[in-house]
Amino acid sequence: MKKPLVWLATAFLIGTFAACSSHTADGPPNTDFAGKWSGAAYKTGSANPTFSLDLQQSGTTVTGAITSGDGTFQTVTMEDVRIDEDGALIFRARANGGGEQFKDHLFLFDAHRKGDVLEGTWTDILQGAQGPFTLDLEGQ
Repeated sequence: MKKPLVWLATAFLIGTFAACSSHTADGPPNTDFAGKWSGAAYKTGSANPTFSLDLQQSGTTVTGAITSGDGTFQTVTMEDVRIDEDGALIFRARANGGGEQFKDHLFLFDAHRKGDVLEGTWTDILQGAQGPFTLDLEGQ
């Protein structure tokens, strides 16, 4: 009777150790994206344009708008906004400014929150260009 109990206890301890080792020391991702975020995009072919996100959130539903300092996005409502299984905020935005260079270009954004910073990648779907961006939570 003692041997099956020892095997059961050993299996339990191994399972507990394996489950614990699969989690990172950072804990689960922060998926609270509400607030005003501002920063810059990089590798855009221009002088690192500034932009901001004004986000509202109710549970896992995020809505908001993007505005850029160079006029590419003149307060555009974000489309297809979602939080993926890794805690990333993913959305699309269609350029409504910036002259003919970006007219009707659709951009994809993918960002992770790290403290009071959003770090991510932008992609111009039409041209295939992409680069990083960093935004800071205002008022923090």
